[in-house]
Amino acid sequence: MSYYRIAIERVRQEVSSSRLKVANRSYFGPVITNLNRRDRYTRGYFDFCRKVLSGDQVAVFVFEGASIAPNEYSYEYQPLLAEAARSIATELSKLKSEFPKTKFFLSLAHRGPQGSSALSQRALLGPTPYLDVTSGEVCAEATMGQVEELIDDYVTAAKIAIEVGFHGIEIAAGQYSIIRAFLSPLTNQRNDEYGWDRGLLLRSVIQRISKSAEGGIIGVRQSIDELAPWGGFGPEEAADEVVKLEKEVPGTIGYILCERGSIFSTAETEADYSAGSLYNVEATDRYLHRISEVLGDDRPLIVDSGGIYDDGDIEEILSRSRKVELIDLTRPIIADPYLLDPNHAPRSCIACNQGCLVGDSRNFPISCAVNPTIAPEIEAPKRLGLSRRGAKPPSSAAAAKIAVVGGGVAGITAALKLSETKYQVTLFEESSKLGGQLRRFATTHPNQRLANLLNQLTNEVNESKIKLELEALVSNYSDLDDFDEVVVATGARFRPRTSASIANFEVTNPIEANSAMGQLDPMLLFDPKISISLDTDSKIIFYDVVGDDSSRAIVKRLITLGLRFTYICPDPVAFSQLALSHGLVEGNATLIRSGAELIFEAKVGALEDRSCLVEEIYSQYQRVIDFDYFIESNRYFAQDQTFRNGRGLLIGDALAPRSIRSAIAEGSRLIDEVAVALNRSTSGAGL
Repeated sequence: MSYYRIAIERVRQEVSSSRLKVANRSYFGPVITNLNRRDRYTRGYFDFCRKVLSGDQVAVFVFEGASIAPNEYSYEYQPLLAEAARSIATELSKLKSEFPKTKFFLSLAHRGPQGSSALSQRALLGPTPYLDVTSGEVCAEATMGQVEELIDDYVTAAKIAIEVGFHGIEIAAGQYSIIRAFLSPLTNQRNDEYGWDRGLLLRSVIQRISKSAEGGIIGVRQSIDELAPWGGFGPEEAADEVVKLEKEVPGTIGYILCERGSIFSTAETEADYSAGSLYNVEATDRYLHRISEVLGDDRPLIVDSGGIYDDGDIEEILSRSRKVELIDLTRPIIADPYLLDPNHAPRSCIACNQGCLVGDSRNFPISCAVNPTIAPEIEAPKRLGLSRRGAKPPSSAAAAKIAVVGGGVAGITAALKLSETKYQVTLFEESSKLGGQLRRFATTHPNQRLANLLNQLTNEVNESKIKLELEALVSNYSDLDDFDEVVVATGARFRPRTSASIANFEVTNPIEANSAMGQLDPMLLFDPKISISLDTDSKIIFYDVVGDDSSRAIVKRLITLGLRFTYICPDPVAFSQLALSHGLVEGNATLIRSGAELIFEAKVGALEDRSCLVEEIYSQYQRVIDFDYFIESNRYFAQDQTFRNGRGLLIGDALAPRSIRSAIAEGSRLIDEVAVALNRSTSGAGL
């Protein structure tokens, strides 16, 4: 057993106090899934719960937040508790029977000024009117009558939650909460008792619930640091509010989850890998120190959250001198529900926020980049009008021989999934190592967790029953006549804008030998053996038409190498796609601090003689910019046309450029495609 797996053993230990007794230290929070409806928690959501709980090691599981009031409607698929309660009781009873170690809580949600008037068709309520910098909406000041009604709504919701069978409720007082808005000096400028004493609303809600919802445990999700030292509250001020409550009504709160963020730092609450690991641990330490000073050991259990992705992060938390009782493992458990199995090698969360962060207008159902099976069943693409979902291979194909050509992310995933069946799977890779494009950039990419993913994928192949053929070049289908079916995952390669040969100019260093007329394959930046050959005085243009995490990684790599560059993109800001994964602000701040020349709302036209034509989109003003190297973010295409027309099933970059998330998803759902293909082959139809 590895050192870090020993850390998992410590997480599995029981936690007990006078307020709350749980089976271990693990906590799973109320993630938005977009699986529910306004009037019910759906079968799809309960299936998601079972997948998350399948490892049978989650001690505290908090259901997706239910709106406590009809005028609170923050996202399209948010359930309203008053209407959705009847859909919970039976399924919750089943979950409690299936997972007796787990305590189930319901999150009571009211986003207040961070809600959506478009959905609620009502003015948003807040402590005082202010402009939300994210949505652009201005809330209305809640009257005293509306505040009292709000408290009543919380109490009624808590009663309903306990009546349908939850062990307790979790009060949302963190980011996206009307209670946090009342707690914050940034947003609460009221001239009454709820302004003079900003914690009064939170204390009133908890006191009323403790008297009315008897037998239920009260948890609190609290923002402890608004990341605004010039005007917001910090860990000590947040702790003081809990101390006040404990002095008035001792022993009321069972646990407190500590998160961070305010209206000016929404992206920092669930930050991506750019924030690093354990980004909230220092604030939690300060918060815990202040509470312990006053309350001693008779205090609520503390849940640490923020930047916890793998065994190493867990070990770091457990080794700190001031220990928390519970650990928020929401994202790592989504990535691998068997995380807490000491005999299991888990697939770690890569902190990309690309599948599990779905609280935006796209309304995608929750998924995971490294574990797409956590998502609801999605029908695979249709070919020739045939549905793939649930297809069964013919009985004669039980031991069918399947060839997977290409050992990149899509090919590895497909081979692993197919090997879980009775198929005989052979994986062909033309190089000496698995990984494909991921191997090219994993070790130097700013997201260091990608290297972990590469190692995990490689180890899974080595430990499986897959027959691995390295340094095996498959040139066409005739090389695979012995196989019943072929999966093609040959990847993509860089294709410059011009077809000019590199012989057209003098080769002076390794980087020159890998470029065509100055057009540089961006992957070469991540190769330490080649990138060091770049002259720091070189003029580099990076034309970014994608604006996603790969673009940010290229910029960070250019900065790391100390290179001067000009950044051009057609959008008004850089990395526009990172707004969906909470990386937009960090990415643009990094770019601005780099000192690069920035040209927004522009497009690049023709390239000639190491110069390019740049045209501003709206003014149509044109200018010519010289360069030594030109990097473009979308110059990857299917490796070749050899396998385009034939019997194989193409996936991943063999079809079109794919992200890691898309490549894993396509490989995971390939089993149905193969089953249909084998059926057609058996019937003589062919593909």
